[in-house]
Amino acid sequence: MWKYDKKHSLITQTLWYTSEQEILREEILSLKGVKDKLQGRIKELEDDLKKTKDDLEKKSQQATEGENEVIVHGV
Repeated sequence: MWKYDKKHSLITQTLWYTSEQEILREEILSLKGVKDKLQGRIKELEDDLKKTKDDLEKKSQQATEGENEVIVHGV
């Protein structure tokens, strides 16, 4: 009887570990999807930030040029 119980226990453990492994594989796939989505969002935000910085730089240069023109014309 003892051998049967031990064998049954090993089969049960094997089935449980196999099931757990499948659950973890699915979770890995899900997390990879989330990671890809977040990396895409980071890229979008970085692009937006670069564009905003470029726009700010252009406007700053235009404002500086405008001030220089006023000073030259004011003299």
